[in-house]
Amino acid sequence: MNSFDVFSKGYTFLWRLARPFLQQHKRLHENFSQRLVPTNWAEPATIWIQSSSGGEAYLVRSLLEHLPIQDSTLHILLTTWTPQGRIILEETKSILESSRSDLSIQVQYVPLDEPALMEKALIQVSPQLVVLIEAEIWPGLLFACNKRNIPVLVLNGRVREKSLRGYDWFSWFFPEFWRAIAPKYVAAISSADAARFTALFGEYCVGVVPNIKFDRAICTLSQSDSSKNVLTEILPDKPIILLASVREEEEALLVPVIKKLYSRHGKDTCIIVAPRHESRVKEWIKKLNFVGITTQLRSVLTPYKEELYQTSIPVIIWDTFGELDKLYNLAQAVFVGGSLVPLGGQNFLEPLSVGKIPCVGKYLDNFSWVFEPLNVEHEDFSFFIRICHTPFELIEQLERQLQHPEPKEEIISRFNTWLESRKGGADKCASLIISMLEQ
Repeated sequence: MNSFDVFSKGYTFLWRLARPFLQQHKRLHENFSQRLVPTNWAEPATIWIQSSSGGEAYLVRSLLEHLPIQDSTLHILLTTWTPQGRIILEETKSILESSRSDLSIQVQYVPLDEPALMEKALIQVSPQLVVLIEAEIWPGLLFACNKRNIPVLVLNGRVREKSLRGYDWFSWFFPEFWRAIAPKYVAAISSADAARFTALFGEYCVGVVPNIKFDRAICTLSQSDSSKNVLTEILPDKPIILLASVREEEEALLVPVIKKLYSRHGKDTCIIVAPRHESRVKEWIKKLNFVGITTQLRSVLTPYKEELYQTSIPVIIWDTFGELDKLYNLAQAVFVGGSLVPLGGQNFLEPLSVGKIPCVGKYLDNFSWVFEPLNVEHEDFSFFIRICHTPFELIEQLERQLQHPEPKEEIISRFNTWLESRKGGADKCASLIISMLEQ
C-alpha cells in the first residue's frame, strides 16, 4: 500500500466518523444529502469554483464580473459550504445570467471532503479547471483533482500561520504530501501569505496579486447612495450604532458595551447587532433580555411608527443576510467584529466604502494584507480605522462617532484615493482563469 492509499483510507475513515455530527451541524444540515454527491448532484461544467461562505461568495461575484466576454457559452459550477454562501451565489447566478448570455451558472453545496466523494463529483462535473477561493485548501479535493489530472487554481489565496501548522499534520503520510497534490498556481493576497503557501506547496507555483476585496470596495463606493436604501422605511429616523459581524467569542465583552450605550442613548438612538453567524441570534436575544434590554428581530420589522417607541427603541438583532452594506450606509457609529478577541477580524473595508470609519479591536491578523502595501502597523492606520483595545475604549469611540461624525464625502474621497493603487486583483485573477483554460 503506497502513501496515497494510506492517506485516502485514513482520511476517509475520519470523515465517516464525523458524518453523524456534521449532519446535525447548524450550518451544514441543510440539504445534507447533496453533500454526499447523489447521481443528480451537478451537470457538466467547464469551471468549478468553490468558496467557503458569504464573504468569499461575494468575491466570486467580483471575479465572474471581470471575466472577458466569451465566444461560446462558459458553463460554471459554483459551490459553497453554507446557506449564506448559497444565497449570494444564487444572486450572482441571477445577476450574471440576466446580463451575460455567454455564462451558464449552476449552484450547489460542496461535497464533504472525502476523496471518493470528491472524485465522484469530479466525474459528474468533468471540469477543465477547479478554482478555490481564499483559504479553501481541502486535501480530499486536491487529491482527487491530482488523480484525475485536473488543474487547480487558488485565487485570492490566504493561509494563517495557525492553519499552516495544522496542514503539517498531513505530512505524516509522507514529507512531500502537499507538494505532490499542489495546485497548478496560487495567487496569494500578500507576500506573507505567499511565503506560507510556498512552505506548503513550493515556490514554483506561488505568486502575489492585489486582493479582490479592494475591487469590491471600489464597486461599493460607486453604489453608496443612501437615498435608495430600502431599510430607511423600517428603521427609526434616529442615529444608528451598528455592531457588525460580531462573533460568538465576543458576546460576553459586547453585552456590557450595549447595556451602557443603551442606558445612555436608548431613547434617541437605534442600536443594531448583526451577528456573524445567524445561529447566534437566539442567544443574543436571551443575553440582552437577561440584562433588561428589549430586542426586536429585523425579520419582523414593519414600517417604523414613532408612537410605538415613546420610552425607548429596542435593540434590533439582524437575523437576515445580505444587507450589511445598507446598514453601514445608514449607521453613524460602526464596530466591526471578530477583532476584540484573537479571531483575526472581519472585513472593515466595507464600512469605509460607504464613508464610515469603523471601530475595531486589536486582533486584525486576517487583514494584515491591508497594511502590507503601506508597511505600517495597525496603529498607524488610524486615518481609516479606530483601534479599541478594551470594551471601555469601544464605548468611548462609538459615542465620539455618534456625537461628532466625520463628513461622509471626505472619508469616501480619501479612501478612494488610497484604493486607486490597490485595485486590479479581480482582473488579474480572471485573466489567470482564462489563461489556464487555454493551456
